[in-house]
Amino acid sequence: MLKFLLPAVIASFGLPCSAAQAGPPSHPSGENPCSVSVATGGDIRVATCTVAAGGVYRLRFRFGGGHDDTSASLSATLDGQPFECAADSKTRLFGEDGDIALDCRADVLGDAGVARTLTVTVLWSHAQYRDFAFSRE
Repeated sequence: MLKFLLPAVIASFGLPCSAAQAGPPSHPSGENPCSVSVATGGDIRVATCTVAAGGVYRLRFRFGGGHDDTSASLSATLDGQPFECAADSKTRLFGEDGDIALDCRADVLGDAGVARTLTVTVLWSHAQYRDFAFSRE
């Protein structure tokens, strides 16, 4: 029975948010600085991350089953104010097939090391939500 429970327990620690670190962790303890909530009313996820000013971060939402009428978009706020993801981000898609993703690269300005709250909301239709990843670049 243990061989069946162990994979389930391991998988549950990575859901709903996995933190793939690319560079120094944003938290010295290595703990994930994000939480992902499932809002009521449809295909929506809200990732709230505590990040340090002076850092560059990437948040990526992955989906499967994309097809001709699949659509998705994301929007971000920093400390409750509208925030524009960097130009190399992918914040919208429509009609893409197969495995698809949206991402937001966030260059968080301000006094280095000051804690900020970055919130990214993603909406989609006609695809299956897979997972979320956070990394520091």
